[in-house]
This record gives sequence, C-alpha cells and structure tokens, in this order.
Amino acid sequence: MSLLDRPDRRLGFVTAHATGSVDVGARSAPVGVVAAALVALATLGPRAAAATVAPSTSGAAAPTLSATVAPDRILILGPARSRLSEAIAAEAEAIGLHPGWAIRADAAALGDAEVADLLRGAVFAVLRVGEDPARVEVWVASPSDAHPPHHLTVEGDGDPERLALRCVELVRALQLRPPAPRAREPSARRPALRLGLTPTLTWSPGGLGPGATLALSGTWMFGERWGAGVFGTVPVLRGAVERPAGRATLAVTVVGAAVRYQPWGRGQRWTPSLDLGVAAALLRSRGEVTSALLQGEDVSAWTAAAQLQLGQAFTLGDLVRLRADATVGLLLAPALLRFAGEEVATWGRPFFSVGVGADLGWTLRM
Repeated sequence: MSLLDRPDRRLGFVTAHATGSVDVGARSAPVGVVAAALVALATLGPRAAAATVAPSTSGAAAPTLSATVAPDRILILGPARSRLSEAIAAEAEAIGLHPGWAIRADAAALGDAEVADLLRGAVFAVLRVGEDPARVEVWVASPSDAHPPHHLTVEGDGDPERLALRCVELVRALQLRPPAPRAREPSARRPALRLGLTPTLTWSPGGLGPGATLALSGTWMFGERWGAGVFGTVPVLRGAVERPAGRATLAVTVVGAAVRYQPWGRGQRWTPSLDLGVAAALLRSRGEVTSALLQGEDVSAWTAAAQLQLGQAFTLGDLVRLRADATVGLLLAPALLRFAGEEVATWGRPFFSVGVGADLGWTLRM
C-alpha cells in the first residue's frame, strides 16, 4: 500500500502557480546538474522567507494526490511540523512549488522503497525532516522507471531558514535540469529485410526419387522476434521413377507466404527460426516410354500445400548470414504417377527438404 493511502496521513497543500517542468535524474546525475546544484548551495546566504504556510483549520477533508506526477508538488515528510519544515514550505511556495505534508510518527524509519512509493504518486520530490534540525534528506523522482530516485542529504549550520533555502534551491536545480538526450533505438528493434537463396534437396516417400530445387525467400522482420515473408522454389532436378515400360519425372514449383518466429531474437551470432507457411504448388509430370505401344504424356496440376520450416542462421557480418533449413510439408492433393493405369508412385504426403544457403539483410532506419 502506498504511503499516501495510509489512514494516518494528513496532507495540506497551499496553492501556487508553477512555471517549470520536470526532467530529473537518477543517482548518477549528469555533471552539469551536480555543478548547478553545488553552485546554488555555495552561493546561498541568509534570506528572509518570502511567504509563510499555516496549517489548515477549516476541518475539511485534505485533498488527495492525483495519480500523475505533478511537476510542481513536493512532499515534506516528518514526525511533526517543525520550524524547519515550515521554512522549507515557505521557500518552496516562494519559487512556485506546491508544498504539502505527510505527518508520520515513523517517518525516520521509512526505507528508500517506501519513500520511492510516494514519488510514483503525485509529487516529484520528497524532503524528509527528522529530529535533527541540521539535516534533511531529499529524494527527486527519476524521469524513467528504470532508474531509482535521486537521493541526497543536505546538512546545515543550525539555521533552519538557511538550510531550507539550500534544500529548495537543490530541488529547483534538479527540476530545471535539461532533458537527457534521446537514446538511439537498438538496431534489433528496427524493421529489417532479409533475402535468402538456398539450394535444397527434396524427396517424398512413395516411390519417386529425390529432386533438387532452388529456394528463394524474402522476410520482413517487423519485430525483434516476429516477421512475415514470401517464399518460392524453382525445380532444378526432377524426381524420377523407372519401370520396364518407361520413365516418369515430376517437377514441383511452390509459391507461398509464411510467418517467422525467432526465439532468441535478432542481433545474435546464432539465430534459430521457425517458419509456418501456406503455398500454391504446381505439379508437372512427364512420361517417357520405351514401347511403341505406349504414349508418354505431360500433365500439370495445381494444389495447395502447408509447411513447417526449421532454420539456423550463422552471422558472418552486418550483411551476410549462412543458414541451414529443414522443411516438412503436406500437399492437399498428392501427385499420382501411373503407367498404363497402374499407380507406380505418389508424392507429397508428406514431403521433406533440406538445404544450406545464405541470406542478405538490411536494417531499415525509419
């Protein structure tokens, strides 16, 4: 539970107008920020408070903090309101901040994690005032959840007004820090295009010999692990079956689309991949007879296919990768080869292919 949600809170905000914006750092603040804060602390001298803050006596419910961090609200945390906390509130109001109080008897025992919980609420800075009137702890929210809050301790010389001024000037110096430069997006998160060329050996149980194809692919990697693309095969060597009456050959041309998943992501030396695709397959058979009583025929037909491809790529450089692929698939309607009405071979239920090739890749700057 957030500290702001505890039933023993008492918050009272004074109204003021803020003109600054917040972009504060983590523990490792930039040199410019630290220098600005040190200069502010070194050059401060005694100054009368420009305003006073009085506790609310109206009896109305204290306002609750919004869920969004406000760039003009600070929270003063302590076991009770004191001269030092009143001075901090006055100095904060003087520069346009909204000071508020969280009165807790156990304020001195709260850890960094509990104080950081306040910074995820509606304030950008927490100043803890304890029993020691010469010491104040300051937390300032980080602009990113990936970094812890900035945590500093400010010590004084016994004068509450001078210590309050130092604390508020430090908060203002951190509040006015220029925004950090935008980090460049890692190349693994930018879209990439890969074009592949792989000679493959294909075969299918059913009596037809193996054939050879040239596999072409183009893959658009739109995420670190996911992509989509197109692929196709061009027959180079036909599978064949021979009988005393003649010989039959089959060539298979495939054109389709696939979705790719890379479990290890991109930018690795070794990159496994899994492609699931659907395709249209053109089957072309050719009959060659040895008897004058028979006549050979050339027949072609279209069918659909589904396939699963497992791949492993090895990166050679920024552009080129070697890859090995193994594919298993099914034809919706398998190819049937007949001699004089007798079925001598089938192809496509299932079919397999293996190949080793290369692909080229370009990371797009968008």
